[in-house]
Amino acid sequence: MHQLLIGNNNYNKNNISAGLQSQFIEIENIANIKVSRPTDIDIFMTIQTNLLNKDRVFYTDSNCFQFIQRQYYDKIPLQGNVYPVACGAYIEQEMNDSDDRSHTKQYQRLNLFTSHPTGVVSPKVGQINVWIDRRSSRDDSRGVQSNLDGEWIVKSQLHLFTEIISVDKTQKIAIPSLSIFSQQILNDLLRPIHRFYVNQPDLNNLLVTEYSLIPKSGLPCDYELVTMKTFHNIKIPIKFHAAPNTQVGVILRRHAPVCYARNLPKIDFYSECFNNHVGQNEVS
Repeated sequence: MHQLLIGNNNYNKNNISAGLQSQFIEIENIANIKVSRPTDIDIFMTIQTNLLNKDRVFYTDSNCFQFIQRQYYDKIPLQGNVYPVACGAYIEQEMNDSDDRSHTKQYQRLNLFTSHPTGVVSPKVGQINVWIDRRSSRDDSRGVQSNLDGEWIVKSQLHLFTEIISVDKTQKIAIPSLSIFSQQILNDLLRPIHRFYVNQPDLNNLLVTEYSLIPKSGLPCDYELVTMKTFHNIKIPIKFHAAPNTQVGVILRRHAPVCYARNLPKIDFYSECFNNHVGQNEVS
């Protein structure tokens, strides 16, 4: 993995590295604002691209469940154009080489995912500004009812990558959403997988699988396991055991496959999922 340390100043340090199998750019920001007196400071990162997002339109997430279209307006000040994001934002440009005879339109999209809530804005065409940290010497009438001062260290992580999106022309309303590949990268940022090794030779004999809740091939790539709990209710008859904690409640979330991406790189633990059509396997 190649790493590059840039932006070394009194307030912020940036550590840029290649992500998983170099499929995206991972940016780590460490902000440490040290001021001797109350002052007004805003630290944000500017990402400038050659994408032509028409009318400075950009998209931000709503509580990381859906995306909403935003637009920068000159008639209101900069702070009025900043929108909160819980996990990410993106800008896109329609590609000129799209085939008019085809039923799909091609877009080139720049995705920006963040590990913690922050604010973003697109003040110029092809540009995204993401806030890192700030200080305020007075109350800015945004609910805190106090000035924002003090010293603390803020660490944030960003995932940045591009992809080509295909959208159906026959759709009257285009719903902003992430591709399946983008959603997997976002999940890896927000909920990384941790491996634990147990030195117990007889562990397999102790953990005997009696009931399988999902097929051996696993869940389809557009499904996400939200919660899984064991519970026992005396009003519900237990058919297979009489012991408590043998009933399982599972909540699954399925991501809306509104748009699709093409020419995706093959990643080992995603390749089997992407080789099949999204959502062709249903969970019974």
